[in-house]
Amino acid sequence: MKIAIDARFLNATPSPLAQYCENLIEHLAQVDEQNRYVVFIHSSYPRTLRVGDNFEVRPLRARPLSWRTLARFQKQVERADADVLHSLYPIVPLPYRGKLLVTIHDLKPLMLDEADPERFYLTRGLSRQISRWLFPIAVRRATWLSAISNTTRDGLAELFPETFHKTVVTHSGLEPSYQAPLDSSTLELVRAQNELPEKYLFYTGSVRPSKNMARMLAAYAELRKSDERFASLYFLVDSSPSPWLEEMKRLARRLGVADVVQFLGQVADSERRALYALAQAFCFPCKNEGFGLPILEAQASGAPVVAADSGAIPEVAGRGALLFDPDDTQAIVEALRLVLTTEHLRRDLMETGRQNVERFSWRSTAEKVRDIYNYLM
Repeated sequence: MKIAIDARFLNATPSPLAQYCENLIEHLAQVDEQNRYVVFIHSSYPRTLRVGDNFEVRPLRARPLSWRTLARFQKQVERADADVLHSLYPIVPLPYRGKLLVTIHDLKPLMLDEADPERFYLTRGLSRQISRWLFPIAVRRATWLSAISNTTRDGLAELFPETFHKTVVTHSGLEPSYQAPLDSSTLELVRAQNELPEKYLFYTGSVRPSKNMARMLAAYAELRKSDERFASLYFLVDSSPSPWLEEMKRLARRLGVADVVQFLGQVADSERRALYALAQAFCFPCKNEGFGLPILEAQASGAPVVAADSGAIPEVAGRGALLFDPDDTQAIVEALRLVLTTEHLRRDLMETGRQNVERFSWRSTAEKVRDIYNYLM
């Protein structure tokens, strides 16, 4: 059998979706030497995928949601002459009528308006409308759907009841590099090289509105204001440059915490592991998350996790996180205060967090996806 995989979110910009594409493809190569694969990636992707001889990788210039995709990607799929198309994002060629597996990461394209504010407003609006039009088409045409969490599957079924019977949950896994503990010398080297403060809270990811970082910063400012024990507590934010990041910087100034909130830009993966491990707590206030991979990374690194009781976060975090109401600033303040001052709670979160990550394996996800391919034939 020949399978075409649309993984064009593999590009020069790191993202959770790119991580999912990369790990799924490389682990499929480990568990499937029988089927043949044609993998479409974006031409800007800087790495070479670790795959076997039964994989052919074809770089394309077109991003998943672009005029080139709408006009030309169908021809690329036809040339692949595949038995199954697996789209790792719910945008598929309109003329395609073959066997189709579509992966659903979350429902934000249908529910939220978070298009990049730097884009021209007409282009931004048109892209949003096209995405909301194509998403239901992909969902309804799919022979099978894979959702990265039970929460995403259930939310999809609320919008499209007919999809529940054909949706399989294929959780994200954890990067293999997170399985080995970091030694103390490495941690101290990262601390020294980056001039990290002795005590800090940590967040990594986008700061777009649904990530709820405005309320998180407000809670952090209130915590420092109300309790002198936290006067030396910093907040480190690891996020790529964007208009939303600039807004967070302005908010930090308005809240009077600009001198203790450090915006790191996007750090290297190897350093991020140490940032997790050295943090007093990892904060994840995001709403409507389809999964929440940073939670697993933080748990594997030994950081106590404080997170929103929203979306798929309770499902993914298990017992290894202290959850709060993401719409209640005071609830966030109290959760932070509790995890920072209660040693037995910290130890429990760290231990149960490490146990929790064992539930998530890229190999088992790849095996499940491979079985879907085989069942389709």
